[in-house]
Amino acid sequence: MGEVRALKPRQDAPAARALSTAETWDVLLTGLRAAHATMGETIASIEAGAPSADIFPLIGRLDAQLAPVGPLALALYGDEHPAGAA
Repeated sequence: MGEVRALKPRQDAPAARALSTAETWDVLLTGLRAAHATMGETIASIEAGAPSADIFPLIGRLDAQLAPVGPLALALYGDEHPAGAA
């Protein structure tokens, strides 16, 4: 499939605390839907035998789309499970 190049390290986006819980869920779902579409496109490209020059940008886009998911999910989890709660 060609040469392998390292992806640039991603910088996790900070959790958006200015948003309400409902707004945070909306942003999280929007990001997950976009990542789901990109993942499907990436898998289809790999299965079709696309050259790595076409696949690596898709992987980079998927990585960028998933970067904010973790912090958003942790923020939502923290809202529902505050530290020190019994």
